[in-house]
Amino acid sequence: MKKTLIIVLCILISFFIAACGGAKKEAADSGISAEAVHSYPESAPSEGTYRNQAAAEEGKNMIGDLDNRKIIQNAELNIDVENMEKIVKDIERQVAAVGGFLEESNTGRYNTDSTWANMVLRVPSSEFQEFLSFLEEKGDVKNRRVYMDDVTTHFIDLEARLRVLKAEEESILSILNNASKVEDVLNIRKELRTIRSEIEVLEGELKYLSDMVAFSTIRVHLQQVKVSETRIDPAGFSGVWQKGLSAFTKNVNSMISLTGNIVVFIIGSIPVLIPLGIAGFGLWHLKKRKKKDQTSI
Repeated sequence: MKKTLIIVLCILISFFIAACGGAKKEAADSGISAEAVHSYPESAPSEGTYRNQAAAEEGKNMIGDLDNRKIIQNAELNIDVENMEKIVKDIERQVAAVGGFLEESNTGRYNTDSTWANMVLRVPSSEFQEFLSFLEEKGDVKNRRVYMDDVTTHFIDLEARLRVLKAEEESILSILNNASKVEDVLNIRKELRTIRSEIEVLEGELKYLSDMVAFSTIRVHLQQVKVSETRIDPAGFSGVWQKGLSAFTKNVNSMISLTGNIVVFIIGSIPVLIPLGIAGFGLWHLKKRKKKDQTSI
């Protein structure tokens, strides 16, 4: 009897020990799983995040590379010149020779001896410094201002945003192709129009920046001054024949105009001249007749 009791106790003790060991193992396993769950990232980076990181890295590379920087070059010059007409023609010829163009030109006159000209020139950025030197040799530079605008960061930002929008456009087109409901198709097309409108705006900004970077802007104000009295200026004889011909033509036109005005006056006065002529002729005839009668007496 005692042996049986001892055996039963031993079995119970064994089950108790086994149960405690299993509980510890389960608790340990549970602790590892919880730690693994907490240590795992809640969500993986999205595709947009990777795209932005790549764009940012590309931007850093471009900003660090001086050859790829986007620089807008500008200059403003005030120059006193002695032969305005010749200088303006030289500038127009030179800007075309370097592959640039004249964006704006405006001329005026203060008085008979002083003229001025404002010009906005666009020249390739590679010719910027050399063209400034060319302009400075044309006269006495009274004011010179050169300034740069670094738009590299803005340029990179626009390109990155444009890539994202184009990727979204492709995604929406894919969804549109699979849409079956009319309502879904209309909503998707509305979203597509919005994205395409944003793409056009960004492309316009990029085109404008690219143009400003490729062609530098130079604003020139030319002021004509009197020729120094210490030297002879042969340019004073330029255009003498044209000026003389112009004066001759002007005088001939004035004489023709005067003759025409006289003829117009005479024709317009006919209704008045005819009665006056008749009255004058009657008086003359009456006077002549009276004189004849006096002679016969």
